[in-house]
Amino acid sequence: MTSSPPSSGLSPADGLSALDMGHSPGGPKKLTEQQEQEIAETVVHKKPVDVGIEARHTWTLGILVSWIEQRFQQSFTEKGVSKLLKRLGFSYTKATYTRAPKYFLSAASSVSVSAAALNNKS
Repeated sequence: MTSSPPSSGLSPADGLSALDMGHSPGGPKKLTEQQEQEIAETVVHKKPVDVGIEARHTWTLGILVSWIEQRFQQSFTEKGVSKLLKRLGFSYTKATYTRAPKYFLSAASSVSVSAAALNNKS
């Protein structure tokens, strides 16, 4: 006696369109909602140095990959972190440089003038 496979509810008339999922669901999420919220709050309110990463002033994908692995013991690629951030409502921007305040410029030029004056006296 042979058994027939369980019915999927599809017939040959449904064709290949019956196999179309519309999108790929991907794998299960690696982080909980609370962990994702902590990442968002950390990126918005803290600098990398505030969470133990030395000499960094802005968040990069690479820094976030390292921090997430340290903090939550979950590994991500930079692409994965980029997708996570996009899902959390972040967008990509390049870091910009700002002009130094006036007093820094005047202090720097007065220091160089003073150094030149000292060199001429010797």
